[in-house]
Amino acid sequence: MRAENILWDMRKFIQSMLRHKYILGIVLITGILAAFIWWRSPGSVLQETEIIIPVDLSRVPAGLTISGQEIKGIEVGVQGAPAALKALSNHKLKYAPEFYGLSEGTTSVVIDKALISLPKGLTILRVNPPSISFRVEKEINKQVRVNVSVSGKVASGYAVSASVSKPSSVILRGPTSALDPIDEVATKPVDVNGLSASIKKELALNLPEEVKVIFPSGVLLAEIDIQEKIITKKFETVPVTGKNSSFNYKISPRHITFEIQGPENILEKLHQENGLQASVDLKDLKPGVYVRHASISLPVKTTLTQVSPEVFTVTVLKQKHREIKKKKNSESRSQKSE
Repeated sequence: MRAENILWDMRKFIQSMLRHKYILGIVLITGILAAFIWWRSPGSVLQETEIIIPVDLSRVPAGLTISGQEIKGIEVGVQGAPAALKALSNHKLKYAPEFYGLSEGTTSVVIDKALISLPKGLTILRVNPPSISFRVEKEINKQVRVNVSVSGKVASGYAVSASVSKPSSVILRGPTSALDPIDEVATKPVDVNGLSASIKKELALNLPEEVKVIFPSGVLLAEIDIQEKIITKKFETVPVTGKNSSFNYKISPRHITFEIQGPENILEKLHQENGLQASVDLKDLKPGVYVRHASISLPVKTTLTQVSPEVFTVTVLKQKHREIKKKKNSESRSQKSE
C-alpha cells in the first residue's frame, strides 16, 4: 500500500511539471511576440540627426576677449527615438567650453562631449569640428568722439548748420586690435530729408561686432540744428528814383548795383519779383545840383554788404511837374491845330 502511494505522488508531480512547462512556454512565446511588436513600432526605432549648437564664450577670463572670426556653432550628430529627437527643438542648447590657463595669442580647445547636456534618451555620436580655434586678445576701454552722420536733403532754402551728440563722446570696450585704430565713431545716418526745423533723435552707433559701449549706459541723443540757408546775392541795374519833390529832377547814374546777404528763399523771391527799390530823398531841395546817397528798402533778415556807386549827382530843375505837364499839353494842342 505504501509503495502505491509513492507511485501516485510521483505521477501527480510529473503531471504538475508538464502543466507548468506548458504555461512557461506560452509566457515565453507571448514575451517574444511583444518584444517583436515593440521593435517594429515607430517610436522604438533609433534615428539620427544633425544639430547645430551655438558656442558660448562667456567663460573667458576677465581682461581677455575672443577676437577675429565669429564662432557660430558646432555640428553634433545625435541618436535617439524619433519623439525625443523631435523634442530637441524645444531645448536651448549651447556649448560653453572651460578655459584653463588662457593667455593672449591663437589657441585651440578640444570639444568636450561631457559639456554638451542633451535630454534623457539621446546620445552624442560625433561632433564637428573636433576642436575650435580662436585668437585671444587683451580687452581694453577707450574713450572716443561721436561723429553724427546725416542723410537726405533738407527743405529748399535750409541747411544743417550743426549736428552734435549728447554726450559728445562714449567709452568703448573691446579687443586691442579693434579699438587701437578708432579715434571717433560714426553714428548710423539720421534722416533729415525735407526738414525745415531742428530735431532731436536717438542715435545708434556703427561699431565692429566685438566692440560694445560701456558709457553712457542710456541712449545717445543727436541734436540736428537746421537753419535757413544764408547766401549773398548780387542785384544789378536797379533803377534809382527820386521822392518827396515837386520839381523835376535828373539822377546820375540812373542805376545802382548792390549785394545783399540773407536767407536764400527771401533773396530768390526778391530777384524773381524785382522787389527791390532804390531812391534818393529830394525833400526840401531847391533847384540846383546835389550829391546824395541812395536808400534801399531791405526785407527783414537781410543785410546790405556792397553797393556801387555809393553817391549820386542829383540835378533839381526849376520847372515843376505841373508846369511841365501844362507845357506838354499846350504843345500837343498846337500840333493838332496845324
